Amino acid sequence: MSFLMSSKAHRNALMEVLCGVRILKETTSETLATAIGRVVEANKVSYHDDKLSSKGAAHNKALYIIVRYHDKIMYRVLIDGVLGCKICPFSTLRDLGVNIDDIRESQVKVRAFDGLQRNVIREIY
Repeated sequence: MSFLMSSKAHRNALMEVLCGVRILKETTSETLATAIGRVVEANKVSYHDDKLSSKGAAHNKALYIIVRYHDKIMYRVLIDGVLGCKICPFSTLRDLGVNIDDIRESQVKVRAFDGLQRNVIREIY
């Protein structure tokens, strides 16, 4: 919640979404909370502890999932909740139907696990 309080842009975006929702007068706060909870749960990645390695949540193995984006299916999508920079091949963006005009040149450099630096060709916001 502190994030919404400190970010006017995100707060305004949330208010815009909420203003577009029709809620009947007789809807209770509990019913509304349940409905919002279902939306949040439907858009969350979760797993069972028995699917983790013996190291539990402290493991450092990659976690891949299958993602459906509109009518496209992408296999082996890497889950990473730490990086602010998500990297994918240009062909993936093209296959997803991303407007190429939205992609701008980038001056960002990334460092691979082996320590080598690579230039990022383009970026999208």
